[in-house]
Amino acid sequence: MKPVLIFTTGALIPDVTIKGRPDDVGILDRMDVPRAFKRSTVLMTTAQVEQVYDVARRSTTWCS
Repeated sequence: MKPVLIFTTGALIPDVTIKGRPDDVGILDRMDVPRAFKRSTVLMTTAQVEQVYDVARRSTTWCS
């Protein structure tokens, strides 16, 4: 499963220029997220889910 960069603003990727899409990173806007999960065949292990949860709950992970 490759890393994914998700833009979760109120609009579709505003004021962002993507000059080149790296082959090993997915880039989604908030409208793409449900569709991407529905068509994904990859399942994360319990350990992977716990690792994501650990990073996601840290305040230092997010900027405002």
